[in-house]
Amino acid sequence: MKSTRLFLIKITGLMMLLTGAATASSAETYKLGVNAPRSTQETQNQWQDLGKYLSKATGKQVEIVPMEVSKVFGDASAKKVDFILANPNQTLMLKVKLGATLLASLNGKQGSVFGGVVVVKKGGSISKLEDLKGKPVSALGIQSAGGYLFQVYHLSQKGMQPRRDYGLFTTTSQDDSVLAVQSGKSSAAFVRTGILENMAKEGKIKLDDFTILDERKDAKFPFLLTTELYPEYFVVALPHANKDVAAEIKTALLKMPATEPAAQTAGIKGFIEPLSTSTLESAMRAVKAPPFE
Repeated sequence: MKSTRLFLIKITGLMMLLTGAATASSAETYKLGVNAPRSTQETQNQWQDLGKYLSKATGKQVEIVPMEVSKVFGDASAKKVDFILANPNQTLMLKVKLGATLLASLNGKQGSVFGGVVVVKKGGSISKLEDLKGKPVSALGIQSAGGYLFQVYHLSQKGMQPRRDYGLFTTTSQDDSVLAVQSGKSSAAFVRTGILENMAKEGKIKLDDFTILDERKDAKFPFLLTTELYPEYFVVALPHANKDVAAEIKTALLKMPATEPAAQTAGIKGFIEPLSTSTLESAMRAVKAPPFE
C-alpha cells in the first residue's frame, strides 16, 4: 500500500512538472521588433495593435518592440527580437549578414512602394540639388532607406557624393531632420515619403514653409517625392526564430484585412508576399552601402 501511494505521488508530481512545462512553453513570448524612423513611442502607438492581432491569430504571445534605426542590426545580432518589421536596406543587411528570411512586404495606404524626399526651406538660396554643394544636410544615417539611402543614390547619379560634396549630420528621428531645416541648423533634410505630410497633419510644420528639390510627380503616388520608388518595409524572421511560429505569423499577416483594427491603427492596407529586392540592391551596391561595402 505504501509503495502504491509513493508511486501515485511520483506520477502526480511528474504530471505537474509536465503541465508546468507545457504552460511555460505556451506562454513563451515572441518579439516582433519594429524599425522606428520617428520616435519609439509613436512606433509603439502605431503598431501595438498588430501584436494583439498576431497573438490572437496565432495563439502565441507576440510583443511589439520599437527599435531605434541605428540599433536594429545590433539588436538583431544579439537575438533581442525574433522577427523584425524592417526598412528595405535593413532587410538586405539582415538577409545577407544574418540569414534572415523574408516573410511579407508591407502594403501601405499608398501601396507597397515608397521613396525619399529632399526638402529645404522655402525662399532660401537653394533651389536645385546642385545648390547643396558645401551645405549641411540632416539625415538618419546609412541604416535608413527613405531617410538616407534613396537620396544618396539619387544625388550620386548627378555626380554628388556625401561628405565630399555636401555635409551630413545624423539625427535620431526623421522629424528632427526636418525641424533642423526649419530652425536653420541644416540646409536640407533627407526623409522618407509621407513624413512631411504626417508632421503637417500633427501641426509640427506647415508644408508651405518648405520646398522639395528635384520633385518627381507620380499620379499613382500620393506623397511628395524626390527619388524613384522602392519596395516598402519587410517582415523578416531571424535565423533563431521558431520556424513553425514564423509560418503562422506569415499566414496571419497575409490574411489580415484592411478593415482589421491593427491595419487601421497602423495606417496600412495589410501585407503581401515579399516583393523583389533587385532594384534596392542595385542602389545599395552603387553607393557601396552595407552589406555591399
